[in-house]
Amino acid sequence: MMFVGDFAWFMFSADRMIHLNEFPLVGITTSQTWLHQGPLWTYMIAPILLISTNPLGVGYFSVLIGVITILVIYKVAEEMFSKSIGLIASFIFATSPLIVIFSRMPYHTSPIPLVMLLLIWLCFRWVKYGWKYFPFVIATVALLYNFELATVVVVPVIFIIGYFITKKHGIQSLFHVGTIFLTLFLSILIMFPVILYDINNGFLQTLKFAHWSIYLRVIKPFFESGTANLNINSSTHFFFENFHRTIFLENSIVAFGILILFIVFLAYRFFMRSRFLIGEKVVWLFFLITFSLLFVNQTQSDAYIPILFVPLILLMSVAFFLIFQSKKIVLTIVVLILGSFNVISLLKNDYLMQVPNGYGLKYEERIKAVEKILSTAKKGEINLIPSDNNLSNIILPYEYLLRRKGVIYNPNASEEFEIYELLDRVDVQYVGK
Repeated sequence: MMFVGDFAWFMFSADRMIHLNEFPLVGITTSQTWLHQGPLWTYMIAPILLISTNPLGVGYFSVLIGVITILVIYKVAEEMFSKSIGLIASFIFATSPLIVIFSRMPYHTSPIPLVMLLLIWLCFRWVKYGWKYFPFVIATVALLYNFELATVVVVPVIFIIGYFITKKHGIQSLFHVGTIFLTLFLSILIMFPVILYDINNGFLQTLKFAHWSIYLRVIKPFFESGTANLNINSSTHFFFENFHRTIFLENSIVAFGILILFIVFLAYRFFMRSRFLIGEKVVWLFFLITFSLLFVNQTQSDAYIPILFVPLILLMSVAFFLIFQSKKIVLTIVVLILGSFNVISLLKNDYLMQVPNGYGLKYEERIKAVEKILSTAKKGEINLIPSDNNLSNIILPYEYLLRRKGVIYNPNASEEFEIYELLDRVDVQYVGK
């Protein structure tokens, strides 16, 4: 698996929570250092690290979440569409290369597909049965916010769905005392640590984040230049590469063909029939709105991609089923071939680790580096120096692994080791005393 500095950061945070009773109110900083992710991932992995400090335990936990998501996507797609589409969706999800890669990360992004799936299901039920599902929809949005700030892109979808629900069911039941109370209770409960942090820090995580993300990054640049600082080439390349790895890793042209096929087919279905099923409308809204907002974002991050996994897979599954619904044998063969090629390609390319434009070094390479340090170090405290001082975060995995062995990182220690992270290995140089 991967084990980078950001992963180790959360493990250190959980370690302080366990042994020093330091309950974090926020998580790791984002690319904007005044902003933080939520603390929920720290709370989730703390019980695992209480049992064992081995990072692999958190890796297995992330994989377990991914496996549960396979079952849940089947049940949700079955209810929203049909049993056949549920089977297709679960199989494609289980064999998608990028989804498998992301599910192996011991990181705060791992639960996002499962929570997104729950949000889509709750919105589907909200549309069908009215406002009684609203408190749970808002609570799920708060959960997403705790895992990744970029998931606020789902908020416009909630407003759009709420508008149509108001036309269909009226708005009276929203103002029911029970609905309002449950909405506030669940939202405050989930956001309570962040709210406490904001009270003491000038509402950075909520009001100032909203001002920065909506006004400063979108509205103001748009009215000043008419472009909102949009870099079309960069965004197109970023999303195409990630869709390629999600849909069909072996060949980018085939992946692009599948993507265009389902988009064109579902668009044709809409314009020719002028209607979608409720489930299709909900999933389309989540895909189009979230993708559009992430596309115009000025910073591309791999942490954004899990937001799109579930709506993308559901739309693909609906398209496959509708295209081949009169030829079930052909449908089965096509889906099995797609999944089989993806699994073979994923294993052949070793989960895209230790390759150019891949996902970094393997955990075992870091273990080897730590063993080399332990074989050389003569004292219980050492200093680790990154080969690039601008990337000081790279020493965190080694610091965490050394701490498990009883060796403490101390920037003032006399024994120093320089860390060089290469494409396929870690080079450790003993600097001296």
